[in-house]
Amino acid sequence: MPSNYSSPILNDELSKRTIIFGLHKWVIIGIGLGTAFVLLLFLIALWFASKRNITPSVHHQKVIRTTSIPNISKEIQVIHIEPDANLPR
Repeated sequence: MPSNYSSPILNDELSKRTIIFGLHKWVIIGIGLGTAFVLLLFLIALWFASKRNITPSVHHQKVIRTTSIPNISKEIQVIHIEPDANLPR
């Protein structure tokens, strides 16, 4: 039973071979749509990457500030505890 959306004229037209490597028209259309889809995904990835580099997040800025080494280092104070003779051992 043929479907209502399929017509023999359309099927014959898409099945014709083209000059481009002798491929069918439907193959050329499929390659074109696939290439356009991959190009669209690539452009979206570039857009996200450019947005990420322009405005660093607030969390990223806080991490940089807390992990930076201060210019002036403080000496560690050593506390000496002498044993008390009055304490039982």
